[in-house]
Amino acid sequence: MTNNTNTQPAQEIDRRTRLEIIGTVLLSIASLVVAWCTYQSTLWNGEQDFRMAEANICYRRANEFTVLAAQQREMDASITLSFLEAVIDKRQDRIDYYLKRSDSELAHILTNWLNTNPLKNTNSPANPLNMPAYQRMTQVSKNSSDSAMRKAEELWREAKRNNTFSDKYTLFTVIFSLVVFLCAVGTKLTKIKVAYTCLIFASSIFFLTLILLIVTMPVARINP
Repeated sequence: MTNNTNTQPAQEIDRRTRLEIIGTVLLSIASLVVAWCTYQSTLWNGEQDFRMAEANICYRRANEFTVLAAQQREMDASITLSFLEAVIDKRQDRIDYYLKRSDSELAHILTNWLNTNPLKNTNSPANPLNMPAYQRMTQVSKNSSDSAMRKAEELWREAKRNNTFSDKYTLFTVIFSLVVFLCAVGTKLTKIKVAYTCLIFASSIFFLTLILLIVTMPVARINP
């Protein structure tokens, strides 16, 4: 009877020791994973901020291209109207003035239009702004604006994706923090079976979540 009585406390002490070792190891690993997830969440949040800043710059650039193109079209229309009046009135001095003082591209378009003999040639474009060369010139400005806008939208989508990664890492942080809590509680429970059950539950959550983390989540790195 004495041997059995001494054996039971010894076995319980051994189980308690194993319980504390397992709980401490799991708690330590889970704490490291919590720190890692917090770190990754911070990095992805930073990536989001950088992409949003770049997207805003591209949006402003696209708006600048649009405004400048509109202003240029207004100036071209005003010059072209005065040039048309000079052609119709046959004011060679004014015609020469606009050809010399206009922007080189516009002056080239005005010259080519004038060479089509528009006052007599019914096939000539109605005005210089209808010339294919001018249409191509305005298309270049539109392409620059569209390119900047597409870049901005791409960066904005990337920022949203980075924000999703940051949120998911935060969620993983909460789950692994729960594992840390269960490990801390499990090692303090007086009943061995309940304590082991708590640790098994914590271990299940930990390993399943860790697998999901490794398989689904990208890793952010610090850019030099």
